[in-house]
Amino acid sequence: MSQGSSQPQSPIIAVIGATGRVGRAIGRLGDGVHLIGCARHEPTGEESASDLGYEQIHVLSRLDRSRLTEFIAPASAVIDLCAFGAQDIESLNASVDVGGPRHLVIASSLAERPLESWADEEHETWDDEPISGGEYGQGKRLVRQIAERYWLEAGRSVTTVLLPQIVAPDDAHAAELAYLREARSSGMVTLSGSGEQRPCVATTAQAAAALLGLALSTEASESVARYQLAPRASPKLSELVEALLQGAQVKARLQGGRSGRGPHSGASEVVDAARLRARMPQLDWSQSSVLRAYVELGQRLSDID
Repeated sequence: MSQGSSQPQSPIIAVIGATGRVGRAIGRLGDGVHLIGCARHEPTGEESASDLGYEQIHVLSRLDRSRLTEFIAPASAVIDLCAFGAQDIESLNASVDVGGPRHLVIASSLAERPLESWADEEHETWDDEPISGGEYGQGKRLVRQIAERYWLEAGRSVTTVLLPQIVAPDDAHAAELAYLREARSSGMVTLSGSGEQRPCVATTAQAAAALLGLALSTEASESVARYQLAPRASPKLSELVEALLQGAQVKARLQGGRSGRGPHSGASEVVDAARLRARMPQLDWSQSSVLRAYVELGQRLSDID
């Protein structure tokens, strides 16, 4: 921090949801700014706030307006990673006073938009489009609408970033292993939904953090800005699972029906293309190559149990 009064101090950024996967990635990108964070729980294990790249991490409920007001008071901007409905964003709005943050960045979800428009960046049409993520997508859109209205009326700026499902290192192949184990134990695999959906090619927490950092650098005060990080399409879920079983030399019948988690292509599965590409750089990553990669992944996972 600058010592002389004539020297401008680095900005203080308040991150709501600092100990989550994207919050941790923001901590690793925090050069040149002072990061303070809040979360529902202490960092895990022996981690300290400084280990995560934060000067302080406050443990609080975001619905506790008194403590939230105290937390964000010194910040010039807020990155909100975990607003899921009206109550969440209204608590933040009520905690912003005249001397508080001037800029808000909201991490929303592509669930705000229909699947077919995820690669379309026509920002002005977002509010008129159907919502793909059910109650989750509706909640995220409502958060954005309430935030934009309140922060603009208060003479502040707000930026929304629509993100696809995020992949963290501890997610590695969890869904694929679950399918293999289910196939071995029962001779049947129950897919999320119908199996016809195309899981998104996942982005990483680091990519999401970088885009949030870009949004934070937006200097347009008293304005609305929107960004999105669109996933790429992959083969159908049923095709990926069939390739996985082929590689593991496991025979099982596929059936649909299991409800999916979250709004992401109707399933909890994602294609972590970065991991596959690192392991199999010889593939050209067309759709057929992704399927071949899943055959090889099945071979590599077949001994795990």
